[in-house]
Amino acid sequence: MRQPLHKAADSLAHRHIAQAALGRELLLRDASFAPELRRDFGVDQVRAGVLYANGVSVDLLEVPAWWTEKAYAALLALAR
Repeated sequence: MRQPLHKAADSLAHRHIAQAALGRELLLRDASFAPELRRDFGVDQVRAGVLYANGVSVDLLEVPAWWTEKAYAALLALAR
């Protein structure tokens, strides 16, 4: 993967995790999103995950902190 995610191996799972981390970052940067979640639903924390489902099983991969920490820098890189 490219900067700032260059330390992550390029894989399908990492691409999905990156997508979830960046989506979370975009939502949290929306000025009205977090206050509305808190006010309307009592939600104080927003995490991200990737759900893989097939005919046999369902797996939830929680997005690790490393990805959420890199999310804003990745958004800036995409915007260039």
